[in-house]
Amino acid sequence: MTDVVRYKDLSDVENVMPRTARIDEDLVDAVEGMAAREKKTFDEIVSDLVRGSLERSPTGVERNGFPVLPYTPGTPVTTLEMVNALRDEEA
Repeated sequence: MTDVVRYKDLSDVENVMPRTARIDEDLVDAVEGMAAREKKTFDEIVSDLVRGSLERSPTGVERNGFPVLPYTPGTPVTTLEMVNALRDEEA
């Protein structure tokens, strides 16, 4: 495990509270590799990954492990018959 210490706000150095996260070494290695390839900082990669993970469920609600997608009035409802027809086409 690696302790990653970051500071929330450096503008007031005397009152800075560090934020520490323990990250497994294999994840640190992966993030460092991504940072090198993408020419970004470690912090930027971690922020992008966390943000992407949090945004995965647009409503923030999940049912049975899947995100519940927002409904837009006027859009057709996907039925089981439609899903089955698409599945059968692919087979």
